[in-house]
Amino acid sequence: MTVTKINIKSTLDSISELWKLKEVGRVNNHRLQMIKLKGEFEMHKHDEGDKLFYVLEGTLFLEFPTKEVEEIKEGECVIVPKSLEQKPFSPDGVSLLILELA
Repeated sequence: MTVTKINIKSTLDSISELWKLKEVGRVNNHRLQMIKLKGEFEMHKHDEGDKLFYVLEGTLFLEFPTKEVEEIKEGECVIVPKSLEQKPFSPDGVSLLILELA
């Protein structure tokens, strides 16, 4: 049995490219990933399963087809249900920890 220890700060500091997921570990059949975002992404959905977004730094906004916008601040997380369309964006930039099915 191997224990995996992850230094969140140093891993986050090592990410230089925006919008590129970095897998940092696995939990059962889930991937633990980190990413830095700035700007906006297209409206999309994840049909394979729910997705958890934990905001490490900055603020994440999720826009839904209804035009409702959810604001997720540093230290908060949100669980986006499977197949729910959403458009992530962050005008000033955001760093996230993401948990999703592998």
